[in-house]
Amino acid sequence: MAQENLNNERQIIESFQASILKSLGGVMKTLEGLDEQQLNWKPPAPETNSLYSIASHVLINSQENLLTLLCGVPAAELPLKPIPREQALGAQGETAARLIEQWQILQPALVEHLAALPGEALFKEYQHPRRGPISGVTILVTVTGHMAEHLGHAELTRDLVKALK
Repeated sequence: MAQENLNNERQIIESFQASILKSLGGVMKTLEGLDEQQLNWKPPAPETNSLYSIASHVLINSQENLLTLLCGVPAAELPLKPIPREQALGAQGETAARLIEQWQILQPALVEHLAALPGEALFKEYQHPRRGPISGVTILVTVTGHMAEHLGHAELTRDLVKALK
């Protein structure tokens, strides 16, 4: 029975990981072939973000929640330099190259650390900096939803920016 639970917990982690990585990869794909103006364009509505800032945010957010909080990776060992949420959401760039490079660095680190995450981490309580006490499984559910939400934002923003031509 213990082995069956371990397999189930591993499957749960792997399912969330696959969904998170698919959303992150999808956000990065929305950057392809865009120039500086398109990458930094924001829809004319309150609280919207550019594709560049969405991509910057999802990279930093996934690192913070998955690597730092859930997997316990020390700040000195993180693949990307941590930056505040507001800075990530305000980020701008001339090309997508830096973000793509960061994704290529972050993705294998996420895979490595989530693969090593013990099943009991799903039920452990963590202290989230903005949400307070939260379980490991709730971290995975929240990050999965958050990344999917931003993928939707990015796809819509890309459609809008392409329609401007």
